[in-house]
Amino acid sequence: MCADVIESGDAEVSVGGPDVLTRRELLELAAEVVGVRALLAPIPVWMARLGSLAMRPLHPRIADFGGFVSELAEHDSVAPAHGSRRLEDYLRERAA
Repeated sequence: MCADVIESGDAEVSVGGPDVLTRRELLELAAEVVGVRALLAPIPVWMARLGSLAMRPLHPRIADFGGFVSELAEHDSVAPAHGSRRLEDYLRERAA
């Protein structure tokens, strides 16, 4: 899909599947498919930001990524359902 978008030059492309999942559900699904237990520990966004700032002197790139993830955590990223292929089916095919 990414290569098709680059070649087409479209500014916006609808991709995805029929299911709308939370970030937690995505992580749990991916862990389940590969047969591991997802160990998820929610932390407040302010704490993640503080951790990113503390990391900056040691590893600026990881700090930037942590800041990005903190911003992402504060906003929903829900697009309209599109297509008919389910992520769970795709992940199970890839894991097989």
